[in-house]
Amino acid sequence: ELLRANPLGIYVNAINWSREMSQ
Repeated sequence: ELLRANPLGIYVNAINWSREMSQ
């Protein structure tokens, strides 16, 4: 998958996951 191969996509995904866990 393109998203999995894209470091930036993984980085953004981690940020969104962290924000959801914080709330």
